[in-house]
Amino acid sequence: MPADKKPKKAEPASESAQQLERFRCMSGLAPVAKPIQGGPVELPASDLALIWLLSWFCDTDAEVDLAVTVPSATRLATPRLPHWVKIHRQPGRTHVEVGWNPPGPRASAYLKIAQSLEKAPSGTTIEFLSAANPEEDYEYESDAELKTREAGRQRHLGTLSDRGTFLLSHSSIPGKPADFLAAMEIARKITESRPTFEVPSEEDARAVVELARKTAWFADEKALPRVKGKAVATAKGQAMTTAMMVFRRRFARGPWETMAVQERDEAGNREWDEMIDQVGQKVGEALAAPPGDDIILRTERAVFRRADWSKMNVGLLDAIAFAWGKALGEDEPQPQAPADKLTPIDQALSKLGFTSLGAVHVDRFGELYLNAYAGPKGDAFGCVIAGTFGQFEYEFVSHLSNGGSLTTSTTAGLKDQKKKKIYKRSFPDFKPSSLYRKHRAALAQLTTEKVRPVPLDATLEGFCRAVDDYIRREF
Repeated sequence: MPADKKPKKAEPASESAQQLERFRCMSGLAPVAKPIQGGPVELPASDLALIWLLSWFCDTDAEVDLAVTVPSATRLATPRLPHWVKIHRQPGRTHVEVGWNPPGPRASAYLKIAQSLEKAPSGTTIEFLSAANPEEDYEYESDAELKTREAGRQRHLGTLSDRGTFLLSHSSIPGKPADFLAAMEIARKITESRPTFEVPSEEDARAVVELARKTAWFADEKALPRVKGKAVATAKGQAMTTAMMVFRRRFARGPWETMAVQERDEAGNREWDEMIDQVGQKVGEALAAPPGDDIILRTERAVFRRADWSKMNVGLLDAIAFAWGKALGEDEPQPQAPADKLTPIDQALSKLGFTSLGAVHVDRFGELYLNAYAGPKGDAFGCVIAGTFGQFEYEFVSHLSNGGSLTTSTTAGLKDQKKKKIYKRSFPDFKPSSLYRKHRAALAQLTTEKVRPVPLDATLEGFCRAVDDYIRREF
């Protein structure tokens, strides 16, 4: 391997006796730590990797530094750390500045720092200082934001003992030893892959899940924690975020201020959802064929209106791909509008004996528009689906006398829901004739003496009612 191609090693942390790079020293921002009543609280030295979470749980923008004072004639050994961790040395005192980063990288950095601190001599004093270090001219947008920032400003101070433990003696949080022990028990759970958190009651467990659901920290329902009696089970990869929710519920009434940041997270999540809805609405208005005023069917689940595919524009993603290709000098074919894509499919379905019933927009399906067809045997609908982002699929649907249904589609990745008697077959890139043969074959396999295909109402309203039944059963 050439010398200039050697993999880069992690940069050593910078050491400087000069003034700290931050506008103000963190010690000027963090509040005063007072003796813990009934303390000190004896913690395992490994907890030095986790104490920063007490601030992060209260304000995820908080940065947490360490000030370490070692006994005289001793020099603190420091590990190799990422470039965003800086070491500032002064006689007998070391300040570890940990810049803001996502929680995962920070957790790794604090673990390395803690492993180094565990080797320090007894009597070493370690101080954790935290704040969301604002700009000099920073103005808080609201009292709520100020409250959140104040919640993340904390100071915790303790000493390494000769027993290999950390004696937490002072804190800016007016808590009792039991509070700190409970807090650290929650924090330790992040070291497990899929921890379970014991809580006082099932009501508390449900409250934790609801706190999680209202934030943007969990990507979807699968990522949310689950209630298991008087416990909260963690989804894969969600130990830190679930621990945060458990902490916020546990200390909702103090001594940590946890609800200010929760309210901020919930408000931010609502604003994001509203923005996405507005963007989607604007895109739909700009690109979609406006549904007509002619309502075909209205149910408690959806509204079905006539639509006109001839007014639909080129799909958004198709248009972006075309523009990007042109910019790169590639010979990109002109993108087709949904009506142009429909023409050869419509002709193929006609050859198979299908009759066009018309186009419909279903409000429940957002930007998707459907073109409906009645099959020649009276037991199957054909459906072509187009969307304002360029989606284009087609499928065949039949209903069964036992309440089940069969869908054979070009949409990839469809799976059966056998408990609901919803059967699906996927054949991407199949032409209509081949796809229909697959549908007839699958329908024959599902047909028995007791279960037979149901004759369909071969009208546009009948198609809409079939779609409404699908929505009822699927969702």
